[in-house]
Amino acid sequence: MSEPSLVEALHRTLLLMRDEISAEAPDSVLVHALTSTRIALVAAAEDLNTHCAQTAYITAALLMAHSGHAVHLIAPDVPIIGHQPPLPMGGIISSLLQVGRDLLPGVEFSATPPESPLDMVVFWGQVDSRFVAPLMFCAGASRWAGSLRPCNDKTSWSGASCPMGGLAAGGLISAEAFKVSMRRLRPFAATAYFDEMVAAVPSREIVLAPEATPVPTNFGEVVLVSAGAIVNSFLFCSARIPNAAGDFRAFDRDISDTTNLNRNMLLLSSSVGQKKVDLLGRAGTKDLAITPVPHHFEANGVGEIGLMKPRFIVGVDDIPVRWAVQKQSKEWLGIGATSHWMAMSSFHQGRLACAGCLHNRDEPGLETIPTVAIVSFWAGLWLATQFLRSYDGNAPECEQQVIFYPLTGRAYRCPVAISDSCALHGECRALDQSGMSKAFAEKAV
Repeated sequence: MSEPSLVEALHRTLLLMRDEISAEAPDSVLVHALTSTRIALVAAAEDLNTHCAQTAYITAALLMAHSGHAVHLIAPDVPIIGHQPPLPMGGIISSLLQVGRDLLPGVEFSATPPESPLDMVVFWGQVDSRFVAPLMFCAGASRWAGSLRPCNDKTSWSGASCPMGGLAAGGLISAEAFKVSMRRLRPFAATAYFDEMVAAVPSREIVLAPEATPVPTNFGEVVLVSAGAIVNSFLFCSARIPNAAGDFRAFDRDISDTTNLNRNMLLLSSSVGQKKVDLLGRAGTKDLAITPVPHHFEANGVGEIGLMKPRFIVGVDDIPVRWAVQKQSKEWLGIGATSHWMAMSSFHQGRLACAGCLHNRDEPGLETIPTVAIVSFWAGLWLATQFLRSYDGNAPECEQQVIFYPLTGRAYRCPVAISDSCALHGECRALDQSGMSKAFAEKAV
């Protein structure tokens, strides 16, 4: 069997780019726009001395590599802090180089200064005058927020051991890099809003949750319905929580293929052809067990494996599957989804609107869904945020659904209306709600 090509690996990314780019541009032009985008991530040893800062560095590098960009890692090979799947333990640069050789065909990281001009430089601390580009940012993160600032603005890495703000910072960086690639294709723009959508930003901050939001470490029993891109991103984010513990069961019978390489954050090229659920285990630890269940979720599947009242994470586009999971959910259900350039997540618990209220009719999808790493990643990150906030009742009803556009940075947090015509909601209200946390029950009244 022949080796997969970069065009094959980026197939779904190219499909999504076609939303905005005319057919006059062949695939080779789109691929060149992606691979010729050159980014430098510049940090000193003291800039990478926290789990949060390292998480941002690794996340940004991997997301950009999944889109085929040329990424230069200009930093010392300091030891990795904490759990950073899919990287092995070791030095941060050497581990990234190792994983980078096993992502997209012909795309690798470089640890040397570029010989060609850069398109974008991101600094983790002090600006290094040796590296200049038309776009230059300083990145920063607190516990629950990530930011990009102009280089004359002071940023900090106050997130310390909490990775959530670092994940957001990495997502912001990769979105700006992707827009560089899109702007190269301006002569082939096919939409009136193209320039607005791909415009560079002078600065941006994304706040996932209030800074005082606690971070749980014991996740209990969790069922993952799907081992696709959104669940990959959910685990990529939540498994980074220091001292995370729990019993995860992942349901999926699908096999990883080459077209998953553009966005599945835990998938390596050498693992293509293996069962998707078997690959999720690399995000686990001795305390965070991720057990593969290599078949699709069935209504009686949870009882068969002996779980009591697990939380559910759903990352499938199949609406009837979401309804089936909702019927099983007595504790908490989170759903992640994407649609073209939009990432979405929602949670359903207690007396709030159910999955049927939000997704009230089945809509046949495309056989091959256009998607890209940055969108799937943000769906997983918002889903992980709602998941983590749920343990202490800190996910408010007014933020039951999040809709996020990674390229523009626009986030919409909103409640979900209970539908009087939703038969599923009536069934859900009849379920035993004793698993609902006291804090959440008080908020839901």
